[in-house]
Amino acid sequence: MTYLIEDIWGIIKQRVKRRELKSLEKSKQCLLQEWGSIPEKMVKNLCKGYLDKIKKIIELDCDRIESDHCRKKKINIIYEWKKQDEIQKQRIAHNDKNLLFKRQTELRLLKKKIKQTKMKYLEKMELINENIKKIKFKKEI
Repeated sequence: MTYLIEDIWGIIKQRVKRRELKSLEKSKQCLLQEWGSIPEKMVKNLCKGYLDKIKKIIELDCDRIESDHCRKKKINIIYEWKKQDEIQKQRIAHNDKNLLFKRQTELRLLKKKIKQTKMKYLEKMELINENIKKIKFKKEI
């Protein structure tokens, strides 16, 4: 992990490299000038980045973001997220299976009821046909 001052020094170093400096005095003046010309917004953005890193370190209870302990914690957190996601998918699949089983059971019951109704209807039709035959037979006699 780099420190804020190292990032700012890197910016100044890049800017100073562009100039031709022939004396120690000119180098000092150039450094002071470049230091003063760094925009406040850039420094605030760098600070915000470090603040985010510090919050992450606190959140993960680590001494540094790059530490092995912290990496393991991040891996464990990601593993837990994936595990919870998998459990959620399994719950959904289980609920879908239960719903499917419930619908299949309802369908079987409905088919059974239709079959029973059809049988009753056929029995009644048979009775009606027999009555019609009896009536025709009586008329013939």
